[in-house]
Amino acid sequence: MPPQYLPGSGSSADWFIQQTKMPGITLEISPYIGEKSVPLEKWEAIWRQNNKVGLYLALEASKR
Repeated sequence: MPPQYLPGSGSSADWFIQQTKMPGITLEISPYIGEKSVPLEKWEAIWRQNNKVGLYLALEASKR
């Protein structure tokens, strides 16, 4: 999907794609809460549920 320049659209992934000419993704690991920031009290639970996502992606990428 081409980069989108919209507020809150994962602009750091868009920057990465433009700078490196490589694919980039933004993982959404929080439950959808609308057009506002995730409350701080939810961060610990979200981290516990997702703290191995980066390792999993790295292991899968290393197989290619």
